Amino acid sequence: MTAQRSVLVTGASSGIGRSACLLYARRGAAVLAMARTGDRLRTLVEEIRAAGGRAAFAVGDVGRRADVREAVALAAKEFGGVDTVVANAGFGIYSDVASITEEDFDSIVRTNVKGVLWALQESLPHLRAARGRFGIVSSILGRAAVPYSALYCMTKHALTALADTARLELAKDGISVTVVGPGLTATDFQSNAVSRVGVVAAPDNSVGWPVEKVAARLVSAVERRRREVYLGLAGRSLIWARNRFPRLADWGIRRWMQQFEKTLPKKGG
Repeated sequence: MTAQRSVLVTGASSGIGRSACLLYARRGAAVLAMARTGDRLRTLVEEIRAAGGRAAFAVGDVGRRADVREAVALAAKEFGGVDTVVANAGFGIYSDVASITEEDFDSIVRTNVKGVLWALQESLPHLRAARGRFGIVSSILGRAAVPYSALYCMTKHALTALADTARLELAKDGISVTVVGPGLTATDFQSNAVSRVGVVAAPDNSVGWPVEKVAARLVSAVERRRREVYLGLAGRSLIWARNRFPRLADWGIRRWMQQFEKTLPKKGG
């Protein structure tokens, strides 16, 4: 990997973000880990330092622009700049369309969309100076959609639009914008998701791709300045089918969702 002064990773306390921090550190980058959970960040930084790496952490909420600004400033102070940013923080909400509330809409957009935009805007001076890299952890659902995930799908589709626009605008500055879309990953995403329909799609956190494998693909894609990388045959097949045979894809998704819908509480029951 090309030598880097500093990498800022949001949503770094667990899952893909944590694994990405460890991998960047092993590859010689200084890591600024940002998340809302200070104890987990402290443990992560201690692990990196114990292995001979350089790391610091910033406790903050990506939905608060001031917190993101402080994290970027800390990375610049500690490590001399920010060459790479990985915007990973995000969460999910399961709800049917009819039950979406304004509060749920505002909360998920605040983290999943605004948090990425603030990370990009606040780091831009450093990325311009370094002709750096900006990575966005999206989802297969940034190019497709499934029932009971409208809010999450909306935010991830918004990130696709943000990335496409930013990529065009920032090419002249030598800044690459990479979107990585995992499918189901073995993290605590499912158990942390908010459910308005009684269940979540996969409450078992062991289900899906190993988090280390996803992080490795993420780091590689960002480093190689790839445009988009979507992970998993099933997820890529869904995107392909939705683009070419939307009616057939809808039929397949409805059949697949029947087993999920059987577990939903009956309305009015």
